[in-house]
Amino acid sequence: MKKKYVCAYCDKSFEQPTDISRHYQYESSACYSQWKHERSQRTFVTCQICQQKLRSITNTHLKKHDITQKEYQAMFPTHPLFASGLLDTQNKNRETTINQRYSKQEIKYLRGEKSKQGLERNSGMSRQEFSKNLINDARKDKKKWSERNAKIGREVRKKIHELKSDPENYEKRKAAVTKKRIQTNMKRYGVRFVQSLPKTKKKQKETLIKNFGSLKNAYDIMISKSLESRLKKFGGINFCPMFSLASQDLFWQIHKKLLELGYIFNLHFATKNLNGNRTGEYQVLIKNGARKMRFLDFYAEELKAAIEFYEKSHYRNEQNILSDRVRINEIKQSIPDIDFFIVSEDSWKTAPDEVLNKCIEFLLSRL
Repeated sequence: MKKKYVCAYCDKSFEQPTDISRHYQYESSACYSQWKHERSQRTFVTCQICQQKLRSITNTHLKKHDITQKEYQAMFPTHPLFASGLLDTQNKNRETTINQRYSKQEIKYLRGEKSKQGLERNSGMSRQEFSKNLINDARKDKKKWSERNAKIGREVRKKIHELKSDPENYEKRKAAVTKKRIQTNMKRYGVRFVQSLPKTKKKQKETLIKNFGSLKNAYDIMISKSLESRLKKFGGINFCPMFSLASQDLFWQIHKKLLELGYIFNLHFATKNLNGNRTGEYQVLIKNGARKMRFLDFYAEELKAAIEFYEKSHYRNEQNILSDRVRINEIKQSIPDIDFFIVSEDSWKTAPDEVLNKCIEFLLSRL
């Protein structure tokens, strides 16, 4: 079968390369103009010996000067051998030719055979032997790599600790990073978060089906694990694990005590549930801060009185205390007349009646 030559602009095939030239000159002025435009956009390199402009400085050209490419590069190290974009064009043309001549299976087979021959020629080993030696070397270097990764981890944690030492700047930086990520996602994918893309959701579903057999099995297993975890940790399945049981106990007792005293206020706290209507923590819109919203543990809306409950792990961490100071300052700027009362978990557990009475006194003092 004769080799066919194809016009790059109209896909018309020819038996001889000279037929393409005739096609450009006499048959298609559009193809000729495109070809002429591409020719005018070509770049060249200049031979530093004879000053001739060429697409590439090859060994064939350098034979005139009795030198090789390596000797030329040693003489003129700062001057390139190929015109800019030439290698990319050649690679593209090569791929196009291969795809025209061979099927995908043939290309895969030929490339595999070529890499196998090159491996055997360069290393003197078969692919299996080479893989075994590679794995053995990796196992020997495993300790070295683990030490390196541990060092990188320590450096990252140190950097994060330095950023968190100034909580206000840390929160602003975190907000700026999130904003930038959202802008990038909107520009690339048209959504705020990649997880909401149909492609991502489809992949997640496929992974669940692969791991659990079906979506129903996956959801049943995950829900059962979640319920078991909540029962084990918090003693109930309806309790939200974001909030401690101790704080909810205090807030419910404050609510009951106020009702006994005849006071009915619009209260907000995490697990308040009256007449089947669940309310959550009070959300404060921040005007000028690192975040748009802040939350209050317990808030009486009419009194503009807030109670903050600090757990053991919370108030023993200096970073949490600094973050809370920033949060409270931002809330005070948004609600100027607000007042805070702080309760620690230790004080509530050691003297519950005293803490309850102080909370009631604080709230009634705002009348």
